[in-house]
Amino acid sequence: MTNGKELTAYLLAFIHGLKESGLKEMVISPGSRSTPLALLAYRDPEINCYINVDERSAAFFALGLAKAQKEPVGLICTSGTAAANYYPAICEAEASNVPLVVLTADRPPEAQGVGAPQTMDQQHLYGSHVKKYIGMALPEEGESFERYAFFQGWESAAAAIKIPKGPVHVNLPFREPLLPDLSQSFTRHYSRKGETINKVTSFSLPELDSLLTKKRLIIFGRE
Repeated sequence: MTNGKELTAYLLAFIHGLKESGLKEMVISPGSRSTPLALLAYRDPEINCYINVDERSAAFFALGLAKAQKEPVGLICTSGTAAANYYPAICEAEASNVPLVVLTADRPPEAQGVGAPQTMDQQHLYGSHVKKYIGMALPEEGESFERYAFFQGWESAAAAIKIPKGPVHVNLPFREPLLPDLSQSFTRHYSRKGETINKVTSFSLPELDSLLTKKRLIIFGRE
């Protein structure tokens, strides 16, 4: 399998995981390093994508979408200082409990700390202003890596919408070549590890009652 094929399989699985957790909207700030993720998301018929070249305004646009729809909205940007421009909107998302899924492309480990362009330490970039940080592994060949990518995609959007809602940061390093194989499609099926009840209203009580009539384990306490 060429690098393009393994990269594509990995990212298709990741995107499928995002969709399984309810992500249907993506705001893309175009850039070189984020090309494979942005292109595959843009070509997905189940994701509505918006293009905004200015990262700061893109982040606030995504914030507004997520506030209005009360559903997770993704943000994609390239490596380096592009990700820093998302910071104000992420702080606002934290304060307002808005489910943003921030997807920052990154350079591979060998490009870190050696003066490579568009490179800085992006791990835990947003500190305590995000609910969860996920540092993704480099894409590799194999079904186990596709499964890993799927569950990380699912977990990132699920964490964003879990009460209290808030932003989640996923950092994805990529090696060149960055062009995905657009002839590939996602054909595997993975079951989710579990589901959470994100809110309880009078409309969801019958569903909750149905769940409680079955044998279930309910764990109470802080995460």
